[in-house]
Amino acid sequence: MKSDQFLGALKRRPFRPFAVLTASGERYEVRHPEYAAISPSGRTVAVFLPKENTAIIDMVSITEIVASPSPGRRKEGNGQ
Repeated sequence: MKSDQFLGALKRRPFRPFAVLTASGERYEVRHPEYAAISPSGRTVAVFLPKENTAIIDMVSITEIVASPSPGRRKEGNGQ
């Protein structure tokens, strides 16, 4: 993935939470624009996780950025 794609998701206004998917199958949720940062070189991403943890991700290992479901929205069911 290119850093400008990640930066676009991070700077989108209004901000929409998203998940970062990696080639190894990991998924990292970015719930607020201040919960992630890109290194000056654009090669590394830091995602700040709950409980004071941080994931450091190589930009080339990111395969996809997907929108996270809104906390207040439910999936449409079949009525059963």
